[in-house]
Amino acid sequence: MAHLFYNDYLYKKPKPKSDVLERLLEFNEQQLVKTNEIHNLYNVSVPTQDDIWISGRIFSENAGSGGGKLTEHNVAIQGSYVCSNSHSIPLNLSHCNEYSLFPGQIVMINGRNPDGKRFFCKEIVEPNYVQENKQIKKEIKTESTNIDMFVSEDGSIETRLEPNENMDCLVASGPYMITASADLNSLNQLLDVAKSNNPHILILLGPFLDLNHDLIGSGNIQTTFEELLQSIFDQIASKLGNTRTQVIIQPSVNDVTQEQIYPVNPFVPTAHFQKTYKNFHFLQEPNMIKINGIQFAITSTDVIKDLTSMAVSKTQSSDKLARNFVHMLRQKSFYPIYPPPDHVCIDYEAWNKHAKIYTHPKIFIAVSDMAKFTKEVNNCVCINPGRFVRGTATGSYAQITIQMNKIQENDQDKNSGIEIMQAIRKIQTNVLNFVSKGFNFQATRSTSNSQPSEFISTNLENGLGRYVCQLQRVTFKFCKENPGSRGIREFVENGLVDFAKQNPGVVVYLQPKRHRRPKISAEYLNGSKQNLDVHQYSREKLTKWLEFMRTRKGDTIVRILKKQKTHNPSIQGAWNPFTNKIPSRAVENFPSAELNKPASIEKTATEKILELAKNPK
Repeated sequence: MAHLFYNDYLYKKPKPKSDVLERLLEFNEQQLVKTNEIHNLYNVSVPTQDDIWISGRIFSENAGSGGGKLTEHNVAIQGSYVCSNSHSIPLNLSHCNEYSLFPGQIVMINGRNPDGKRFFCKEIVEPNYVQENKQIKKEIKTESTNIDMFVSEDGSIETRLEPNENMDCLVASGPYMITASADLNSLNQLLDVAKSNNPHILILLGPFLDLNHDLIGSGNIQTTFEELLQSIFDQIASKLGNTRTQVIIQPSVNDVTQEQIYPVNPFVPTAHFQKTYKNFHFLQEPNMIKINGIQFAITSTDVIKDLTSMAVSKTQSSDKLARNFVHMLRQKSFYPIYPPPDHVCIDYEAWNKHAKIYTHPKIFIAVSDMAKFTKEVNNCVCINPGRFVRGTATGSYAQITIQMNKIQENDQDKNSGIEIMQAIRKIQTNVLNFVSKGFNFQATRSTSNSQPSEFISTNLENGLGRYVCQLQRVTFKFCKENPGSRGIREFVENGLVDFAKQNPGVVVYLQPKRHRRPKISAEYLNGSKQNLDVHQYSREKLTKWLEFMRTRKGDTIVRILKKQKTHNPSIQGAWNPFTNKIPSRAVENFPSAELNKPASIEKTATEKILELAKNPK
């Protein structure tokens, strides 16, 4: 077991945690006052008819211990002990033109508090972007627990580059094993690509042994977790050991071999492994590290998804993903949410030492379950490489090419930002070059705010003669005693047999698990896997959702660009009953004598002769 940041987690008194949060709030208050030239901050709870400035930490007024999503009507602010005696007050955002708020955010607000019961906001100011803080940097590096004897004292890694040579980097994030299998073929394919391309940097982020993996959850593994993890490291070293590629390995909070407490300790390989392979670097999660003078910020915790789900905003820009990186850089923290969601356990004393962003990075790698993307925020390239394996299908990884000559020229001339921006754009154009060789990758169209969207589609010639249900396997996970599993237990007892008889092509599994939330896991013929949390669902509600999953084809639910699509489009457009008809027919009164007449009657010979007689030529 690695040396822990925390040796008394869950045994700590509330005061050390509150001291950390209070010191952070007071520090940001001082920075806000200094940068915005505010003469005085007022108590948040004192009524006044004048416009004043207050400062504090945003929270949800009606949320529980696990935080909660903010809405326009439940936002509140808690002031510091120095300025406001830790009092709090609800916020009225109706007069605020623009804002983007999340729980735990430290802001300064201009407005009015007429009755002491609600603060009416006019302007909300967030701290400036992070600048280099040498004192914090020194504290973090002094107490760093990276298991790496080959990182220099200033926390940097140097690779050998030829003159005018670009630096190539590969980034991948776990899991690396497909569902219900311990096979590492996908990881082998990535290592083959790295071996053939010979990049300067290979960044592998956890989880390597995902605690949510079916085999790990069931315990059907013949070796210990530590032995299996070491075999993965040996497999990586067999192809990349002692090469020019510097391999950076960083864990995740979901790695079963680590404590599921944020920040996460680095992996500890065997002593023989550390001495043999000098190009392997084992870092903590999260981490800031310099590679050939370029500052990287790396985290494998899905803070992007948590910020997106809990924030409330009213802005002119619709790019939520870029705003999340803005929040992290301005709040100077890899995980600025407080209180965190229930699935994230944070040791705040360790968080204060190891989860701060002490300088502005040039490249920010933040892994998320959301669609892969790249954003540019304040001269920082923000990247989500996506998950390397998604269920039973392989996912994606990122390739980055950095123009080192432009970076060096910009470092010499700090007043010029053109060169560094050109290098960043070079990274942006190459980072989305997700290699699809040997992988099942399907691209979808995206809007400007990175919301996935595509055209409606169906499985053509499904079964060629009969319908084939696309649902291949469904697994019911429930607890035999937990009240939240009552609905799924009733369905298993009374409706499961009928469901299996009506759908003979669907394989049904039951997995009783003690003290676990009930879930339904559906696997489809296209390789996708969908999970549904059915905690406290009634039997009737569960049946409806199961029918919904049965009738789907397994594609990810996205925004549909059009209601129809054809593989053989017509230039006339979609047909409808009024196509090529006179518009007045829509308001015609029936029965109509005119419309009852035949559409066309050929003239008789007598009528043609009479017409000729009337109009002789």
